[in-house]
Amino acid sequence: MVADCTTSEVIAITPPDIPGTETSCGFDTDLSVITPPKANYSNRSAMSDIVADARARGLRVNLAIQYINDRFRKRDQFDLFCGCKLFYPDSVEGS
Repeated sequence: MVADCTTSEVIAITPPDIPGTETSCGFDTDLSVITPPKANYSNRSAMSDIVADARARGLRVNLAIQYINDRFRKRDQFDLFCGCKLFYPDSVEGS
């Protein structure tokens, strides 16, 4: 997941399924394509640039991830902007 602490945008980037490459979650994925050094994003990367780069590399991008909590009870929801509060407390989502 990628959260923009200033615009409140959230996206999820997932690698394509690659048969025979199993993660701890049981999915056939290669996580190396979304982690450094192949994914070189910084806190200054625009969300549109991250989306374009991910799609250009064949990754799946979910733009509606902020609705993920809609199916959970309030107590079971998680904070998509917890990193904003921790690392960027002065941002829109950090306060």
